[in-house]
Amino acid sequence: PVVTMANRHADSANHFFVGVWCSTRGKWRIQYTEHEFCHMLSGRVRIVSDNGTATEFVAGQSFVVPAGFAGTWEVIEAATKLYAVFEASTSDSA
Repeated sequence: PVVTMANRHADSANHFFVGVWCSTRGKWRIQYTEHEFCHMLSGRVRIVSDNGTATEFVAGQSFVVPAGFAGTWEVIEAATKLYAVFEASTSDSA
């Protein structure tokens, strides 16, 4: 897939990011260390966890991928989403 990202905001500590993400069709493995809120603007995606739970999202839907999630991300129809990502530092999680 061809993926583009346009980060629109990052906090001074580089823990919080907001932007726009676009991708053509494709599938890849994911392992989240961050929490991500997503709002679909267009297209269709399918996220499948390592335990086999599959969920699809389309334009107008919002969802969260929690830190620690592992599985696959598939773009079924070219997609655009807004994202807000929070990644705690190792000292924040102690």
